[in-house]
Amino acid sequence: MVDVLHGRFGMVLILYMLVLGVWGVLNFVRGSGVSGSYLGALLIGEIVAIVQTLMGVGLLLSDVHPGRQIHFLYGALYPLIIPFVYTYARSQPPRRASFLYGLATLFLFGLAIRAMGTGGV
Repeated sequence: MVDVLHGRFGMVLILYMLVLGVWGVLNFVRGSGVSGSYLGALLIGEIVAIVQTLMGVGLLLSDVHPGRQIHFLYGALYPLIIPFVYTYARSQPPRRASFLYGLATLFLFGLAIRAMGTGGV
């Protein structure tokens, strides 16, 4: 059951981070800053990433291992990216912050795709 949810949440993260990435880059192109709605959407994405990581830890404790060991690195790194970018971006001009969030979430989009490819339980 948890392994199925872990896979589904992985797909959710792929699609959600793609949407957030496009949204952030579009804000940058339009010259907009980061809105409260966008920050809220980032928070939702971060919560999903944390839940995803906790499910992965639960699977590991249940003696279910991923197909490749690098999956652990992806899982450990994933929930750290948005807080790191938030810490840096809040001191940047609004337009640049939009670009940083867009770039970071597109990176997370790619990282989630790689994680799905290495999970293969």
